[in-house]
Amino acid sequence: MQVLYLSDSRQPSHECILNVLEKGFSATTVSSPAEVESILDQQFHRRLYTFSVLVAQEALLGFAVGTRRFVQKFSRIPLMVLTRYRETHPISIAYLDSGAAIFLASSPFEPEELTATVRTLARRSYGVANNSLVTGNLRLCIKERKVFINDIPFDCTSNEYKILEELVLRGTRPLSRQELLHVIYGDRDYPTSNCEEALVSKLRTKLRLADAQWRLFGHYPLGYRFADPDDQVEH
Repeated sequence: MQVLYLSDSRQPSHECILNVLEKGFSATTVSSPAEVESILDQQFHRRLYTFSVLVAQEALLGFAVGTRRFVQKFSRIPLMVLTRYRETHPISIAYLDSGAAIFLASSPFEPEELTATVRTLARRSYGVANNSLVTGNLRLCIKERKVFINDIPFDCTSNEYKILEELVLRGTRPLSRQELLHVIYGDRDYPTSNCEEALVSKLRTKLRLADAQWRLFGHYPLGYRFADPDDQVEH
């Protein structure tokens, strides 16, 4: 699950919150609402629905007026505002009325509570009711970031987990090369030009050894997906 983080790096809480987000999600940081709109406009135009949640510092949104506009324009992506006001404060009530979730981010705050709140919003964007993703005999525990096949632990790296999670969340919709790279690396530079092919190849082999029914297909130029029962040739 990927998070778009709108934040002012000069704020004291910036690094602390970013560190929390990066432990549980793939986080991309931007510094202005214009950057957020540009990124999301491009994704919507190209149907690349990469981000699960937008987390934003309240001062950068223009308070409730800006929040309402973002919620209306990008209704598919849940918005969580990091605020210094408690839920009963009129400003927090205005955020909630505009359709955003809020999180009291004044120092100190509970990292686990922040992670749980973002995770809940991310699940909501995919229509997932709890912390388990299940398809067939494949089960992912979102909170613990663990994978099971036939209830047997499946050994996978952090990047392999990210790929599996995204594939299960998407169902039959392929994961494009660009989306896959963004899932793994966010806004960081990619190591090599074909790094995703090596990752997918290794994951494909692991899945086949664990259970032959889990075949990972690559369909150029659409991307990657789990094989349907009628698929005969693996690429």
